[in-house]
Amino acid sequence: MKRSIPNYDLYGDQTSEGWGRSFQFEWIRVRSSSYNFDIRPHTHDSFIQILYLRQGGADITINEARYQTSRPALVLIPAQNVHSFRFTPDIDGPVVTAAQKPLESMAAVLMPELMAVLRRPAVLTLDESSRHWEALMPLFYGIERESRMHAVGQVPQACPCC
Repeated sequence: MKRSIPNYDLYGDQTSEGWGRSFQFEWIRVRSSSYNFDIRPHTHDSFIQILYLRQGGADITINEARYQTSRPALVLIPAQNVHSFRFTPDIDGPVVTAAQKPLESMAAVLMPELMAVLRRPAVLTLDESSRHWEALMPLFYGIERESRMHAVGQVPQACPCC
C-alpha cells in the first residue's frame, strides 16, 4: 500500500495557494519541540530549506537516503524532496525556508555554478577543528535580523517564540 507524503509550506502548516511569505527564519527547536523532535516525512513544493545544526544532532532521511549527523552541520533540502528529521532534544540552530525559484533566478545571473548546489540535497558535517563553522552563526543572525525588519518591499513576520 502506497503511503501519502504530506506537502507543507512549513512543517505542520497546511500548504496554501500562493503562500504569502516567500521566506521564513525560525529556530529548529521552536517547531520541532512541539513534535517531540520528530519531523515526519514530508515535502515542500516550492521551498528550499537550509538548516544549521550548531548543537545536538539528527537522524535525517532525504529521498530514502539516511544520514546521521551532529554539530556543526549544514543541511540543504531543495524543493520537492521527501525528508524527515529525528532531532536530539538538545538541538539548536536556525532553519531558513525560502522560495526556490527566485533563488535560482538570482543564481543563474550572479553565480551560475551555484545552480547545481541549489538543486541537490546535502548533509555536510563541518570540521569543528577548523573553526570556520563559527563564522556561519553571525551570517544566520544577520539573516534573522533582516527577516524581522519592517521596510518597503519586506513582509514583516512576528518572532515565532514571542
